[in-house]
Amino acid sequence: MTHALDYIRAHFREGPRSGIVHVGASSGQEVEDYKAAGTRPVVLIEPLPGPYAQLVETIAGEPGFYPLQACCDAVGNRDVDFHVASNDGMSSSYLRPSGHLAAAASVTFDETVRVTTTTLDALLADLRRQHDLPAAFPDYLTLDTQGAEKEVLLGARETLRTVNYIWLEVSFGGLYEGDTGLYEMIDFLRGQGFDIYNLVMMRSWGDALFIRSGLFPPLGR
Repeated sequence: MTHALDYIRAHFREGPRSGIVHVGASSGQEVEDYKAAGTRPVVLIEPLPGPYAQLVETIAGEPGFYPLQACCDAVGNRDVDFHVASNDGMSSSYLRPSGHLAAAASVTFDETVRVTTTTLDALLADLRRQHDLPAAFPDYLTLDTQGAEKEVLLGARETLRTVNYIWLEVSFGGLYEGDTGLYEMIDFLRGQGFDIYNLVMMRSWGDALFIRSGLFPPLGR
């Protein structure tokens, strides 16, 4: 999920300056890349207890890194069943798996964990009350929430005001019940002021980088 940082540096000679938020951080597989980027603060959000415990261990003693255990959604205070995937939780989602069962038959969902949702706006507002964060925090947002990315964004209207880069997992839809397909996501984020800059697809899913419209001038100017 950190391909975007390399892409931004390679093509625009800069990157996020006022902080990173990663929703669906799992056990912290991208932490070393975030350290190398040098941007602080970095907020890493993971709902499942097992991966979250590993995440806390991964960033222990690292200044400017904040782990939060939470399930981000369009609305808060909603109890949902989180479907836990057998691949170390990597495909877990609060959306019920559908096409994923055929697309990756080796991955099973034999366990559910009951969690209560919050919104990204509420979560970061609470963090601001506890810590002195930059006024323009964050400007880089990563979402790896297995089909629920649009729902997270709907609960992040205030957060999006400062965001310049969004790196998120996408699919053509149908992997989870109620997930958002790639073209719907492009239309939605265009309405929020973001253009798609990079897309890496593997079979019917992949990752996409969106950048705030007008952040970089067109070529030749």
